[in-house]
Amino acid sequence: MKNLTEISSALAHRYPEITNKKALEISRFVVACMIKGMTELAPDSRDRLVIAEFGNFAVKKTQERTVQNITTKEKVTVPAGVRIVFKATDNLKNIVKSGEYEIPAPGEAPAEEAAPADAAPKAKREKKAAAAAEATEAAEAGAIDPNNIPDISDL
Repeated sequence: MKNLTEISSALAHRYPEITNKKALEISRFVVACMIKGMTELAPDSRDRLVIAEFGNFAVKKTQERTVQNITTKEKVTVPAGVRIVFKATDNLKNIVKSGEYEIPAPGEAPAEEAAPADAAPKAKREKKAAAAAEATEAAEAGAIDPNNIPDISDL
């Protein structure tokens, strides 16, 4: 699948209750939502458009710079602007390297090609959440001064 029409055809084939026309409309809507999301990203901020199992999009500012036309040797000033940056997930990189990927059946989760890139952070978030819940319970029970809750930022 190399373009939106082929993706839409695959969608219509997978879900027979959706016509090709409706599948193309859905595909275009998804792309429009991604574009809208990117327009709302602040340049050079920590804002990201994240698509799980695929990657992250960000907007970066570019500075004005001078380049040289290789044919005429003329120096040209390129104005400052913005550019879109994409960083693929480790999972996507591994799939592309292997060259093998099976589209999952309807209702199935994609097969894990690699350990999720966010496995360690997820465990860390869960540990922090458990510590915060424990601290809250202890504070509610009067075992801890609510103004002196232990620091969990280093978990």
